[in-house]
Amino acid sequence: MDKSSMVYVIDELERQGFAERQRTRRDRRSYAVRFTPAGEERLRAAGATAAAAMEELLAPFSAAQRAQLDDLLSRFVDHASQQG
Repeated sequence: MDKSSMVYVIDELERQGFAERQRTRRDRRSYAVRFTPAGEERLRAAGATAAAAMEELLAPFSAAQRAQLDDLLSRFVDHASQQG
């Protein structure tokens, strides 16, 4: 993600009360971004929603087929990242 996109995302998370910036002690020009309690809760809820959606999408596959799909997709992503 480029810097301007990251700043936009963090600004939006901060505006919604899900994240906050704090100056770092080592370099006063930089910030540490932390989730607020509301942001942590939203992240947990999003994770649960994503897991439920993934479970529904993968329902037709056996455990062995899911493992094979995971392996194939991991190899695909590894290969694609090396093409960069």
